[in-house]
Amino acid sequence: MTNSKAASKPKSKKLTVAALNKLDAELNEIKTVPILGGQYQCSIDRTFRHSKIQELLFAYFALLEEAQQDGGIARKTLHRVPALLHALIVKYFTDLPLQSAETLENLTAVSHKLLDLGIMDQLFSGTENGFDPSQIEKVSKAIRKSSESLGGMLEETDKISVIAKGV
Repeated sequence: MTNSKAASKPKSKKLTVAALNKLDAELNEIKTVPILGGQYQCSIDRTFRHSKIQELLFAYFALLEEAQQDGGIARKTLHRVPALLHALIVKYFTDLPLQSAETLENLTAVSHKLLDLGIMDQLFSGTENGFDPSQIEKVSKAIRKSSESLGGMLEETDKISVIAKGV
């Protein structure tokens, strides 16, 4: 009986450079989808790499910080936050022309064009011609986790500031 348990358990292999490269290459898989009624095509990452999600998060929080430093986060900016996140997802996980858009205004302007043309709706529809909803959820979870961590760090900074003032 003990032998059958040992026989049914797969043996672990040593992770080699070749195996690591092969596994990494699997994360590069893209799919090409038709957009604008088949007039154009767009390449979409099938799997959102964690490293790209981290880059997206950095850009997202940097843009929000920039908006706040430019006179606080105004109502107009708050209305742009969902569009900003969608624009960054498109920027990091497709080949659509958002790579040069770096400012909140540029990203919002381009994302509005994509929204008006129906491209955003298609990409975020959850269908085969858009992003896999599980990949979008990975980004959402990462944002929630980062926001909670950032909130905790800000609380600690406030406590330290209060303590320092009392000294």
